[in-house]
Amino acid sequence: VLMPGDPYRARWAAETFLEDAVCINEVRGMLGYTGTWKGQRVTIQGSGMGMASLSIYANELIRDFGAKTLIRIGSCGAMQEAVKVRDIIIAMTSTTLSTPSRGILRELNFAPCADYGLLRAAADAAEARGTPTHVGGIYSSDVFYDERPDLNEQMTRHGILGVEMEAAELYILALRHKVRALAVLTVSDHLLTGEALPSEQREKSFGDMVEIAARWRVLGVVGHAEHMHMRGNAYAADLTMAPDQGAWKITGFSLTEVDRSDAGTLERNADAPPPGEDS
Repeated sequence: VLMPGDPYRARWAAETFLEDAVCINEVRGMLGYTGTWKGQRVTIQGSGMGMASLSIYANELIRDFGAKTLIRIGSCGAMQEAVKVRDIIIAMTSTTLSTPSRGILRELNFAPCADYGLLRAAADAAEARGTPTHVGGIYSSDVFYDERPDLNEQMTRHGILGVEMEAAELYILALRHKVRALAVLTVSDHLLTGEALPSEQREKSFGDMVEIAARWRVLGVVGHAEHMHMRGNAYAADLTMAPDQGAWKITGFSLTEVDRSDAGTLERNADAPPPGEDS
């Protein structure tokens, strides 16, 4: 499941990436779409702005629909001079003052982190493509209109790459429910320089890199003696899509799962030639 914050980004992503996309949710204007990409079912669901809103949708996706991989795709504000507008930030960890999970964690200063497999796949894909990318910690703010410049100074001092409003709670929920999560963010504005993308570009800027979790099954037949075996292998991989000369192409591939447990036996046709011989 891909989770942009803005429901209109969800609609744009569905129209851009998916075939036969169907709107599956529009309650409270929070658009969600399911369609296919290369024959694989993919859901893109808006999360809303802020951790409280994301917590509702992420919890229900995991609990009620069995989602196993949730990837936040969206924008953030840069907090380091080396990070430029339109760069990509892959969030390894997320610092925060408070999340909806604070009532559960109580006095514990929990350290929310991304799934390493997703993180590594996204970083490898970005490196292979040559996209300006930064991997490290971000800050998930629980307010939009921040009046703590002193706090921002400390974030910058301690190497925080950028600020957004959702990833920390997503990571906590994923760890709690033993599923995978990652945040891949495009820098839309810069807290130090004041540079910012125009609103239209901001809506679509996260399309520079989108992670899609794909799953497929391969069937094959092997024969020996007087019978044949049907072998079925199931695979899962993280794919990265990126625009290239007007078309969307796969720019990264990381195999994450192989299941060879599905196998059966077929009786050999008596009229068929022995395996390895031409008919």
